[in-house]
Amino acid sequence: PDEYGIRHFMSNTPDAYSADALSTFDPAHRAIFKDHPFRDIYIPTVRPVDIATAFGMEFQFVNVDVEGANADVLAAMPFRPELICVEIDFNKDKNRCLDTLCEWGYEWRVIGGNAVGWRR
Repeated sequence: PDEYGIRHFMSNTPDAYSADALSTFDPAHRAIFKDHPFRDIYIPTVRPVDIATAFGMEFQFVNVDVEGANADVLAAMPFRPELICVEIDFNKDKNRCLDTLCEWGYEWRVIGGNAVGWRR
């Protein structure tokens, strides 16, 4: 998330673009599912600071769902939206995501596989 450029993405779908539950940026996550076929693709990335530069700092809602890099992207965000939804991996980044929301002064609830936070 702090690096601008091309990132290695491991897709678990035949066309590399369909939705699934296993695709990831995280090689450790891929290793857990070694029997599943993954397709290596390289995609351009945009940093949260680039979004702020292009669109400003005022957002009402932001959804962070970046397949294994959610805690890193959340921590790198220079803006604080009114409402935020962050996909959390209960085995990997749940505590980092929730700690960041608390540090920012958000109330939050875990709903399904997401942390939903709002400004107090």
